[in-house]
Amino acid sequence: MIILRDGNLSAIVIAEDGMNVVSLRYRGEELVDFDGGRRASGQCYSIPVTFPTPGRIRGGEFEFEGRRIPAMMHGFVRTRSFRVIERTPSSVKGRLSFHGGDEMFPFTAEFVVGISLEEDSILWQFDLWNRDECNIPYGIALHPFFSKTYANGNITANVAYRLEWDEHKMADGVLIPASGLFYDMNKGYRIRSIASDGQYMTDVPMKVLVEFDSFRMSMECDDEFRFLGIYASPDHTFFCADPSTCSYGFTDLYSRGMKKESGLLVLPPGKEKILSVRFRFSDADRIIAPIS
Repeated sequence: MIILRDGNLSAIVIAEDGMNVVSLRYRGEELVDFDGGRRASGQCYSIPVTFPTPGRIRGGEFEFEGRRIPAMMHGFVRTRSFRVIERTPSSVKGRLSFHGGDEMFPFTAEFVVGISLEEDSILWQFDLWNRDECNIPYGIALHPFFSKTYANGNITANVAYRLEWDEHKMADGVLIPASGLFYDMNKGYRIRSIASDGQYMTDVPMKVLVEFDSFRMSMECDDEFRFLGIYASPDHTFFCADPSTCSYGFTDLYSRGMKKESGLLVLPPGKEKILSVRFRFSDADRIIAPIS
């Protein structure tokens, strides 16, 4: 268990359980809904990193450039133990090394997750280095379980579409304009009353605003994060807002040539890619990251 502190923020990271942020406090108020039962059963909990297959995968495997690759929903690294390679009072970096023999990720590569607190923000950096001789297909997402305890405001996002799902909750490639939806996230909806289980897509860099009782939180993501999963129900003490680089069922869509709707990322041999997501906090009466 690693405790990070800086300014108004503190966080607890479990490196041996996928670099999961199991606690995130702003001005002493806990934002994470920790569920030990979900953790014990192997489900997602707290704020896991979901890599290399964030969404659902039909049949537990997919084909890429002539290879069949095993996969699991929300990725397998969320249960792997990372080796801590850097540590300061406000930051930590953990590494997974792959040497080609891992069934779930049969490539030679390095994957590093860095988490740092910087004044009133928390930053995740995801660094993938392809040391193999072939392309590596992947996606990255965060799957935060936010507590509703202090979340009495709205959630708003600058989405353009909602992805239509089939009976298995996998994207079928149809994009429904957000303006025609019952829940058009551009308008903002009350966190405690919204009932939603879906994934949205943007055409521009994503902006998400979450209103807590006495402060606001904005999500700031690199351009590759064009998908946003929203799960909320009045029956639960948590809500999820998941920034992702790919859609649910993204491997199916990619195989059908629907690269935009898929979001699958491909890293060529010898290349390195760094992506980031930041949660930024501010007073409730200040304007941050306006939705447009």
